[in-house]
Amino acid sequence: MNCVTRAGGRTGLAVRVADAIALAGPPDLEGAVALGYSLVPSFTRRGYATEAARAVIAWVFFHSDASAVVAVARAENAASIAVMRRCGMTLRGAGEEPGTVRYALTRVEAARLAADPSS
Repeated sequence: MNCVTRAGGRTGLAVRVADAIALAGPPDLEGAVALGYSLVPSFTRRGYATEAARAVIAWVFFHSDASAVVAVARAENAASIAVMRRCGMTLRGAGEEPGTVRYALTRVEAARLAADPSS
């Protein structure tokens, strides 16, 4: 934990839960951006990765012209695949690296989910 001072002089505590939650550069030739995430092990299975990934996905579709957000995980990484699914991503096939799977969410799919979260 770190002690931080916010604007206005208020002090609070900041807890590092993620190693990284990021986009891997600008959209590729197909207009897709790659999403990656990694949590500190003691903070897994609490919904933080899903919450952060959803926020990044929303940011991408609001602030860029990207056509899709993609993510790749090892096929046996059930937790990471569950995060992708909870974000509305669907399996698109094998990843480029052996033993990986590729999930994606298009702009159209994201808009449909936003309009009807039960779908």
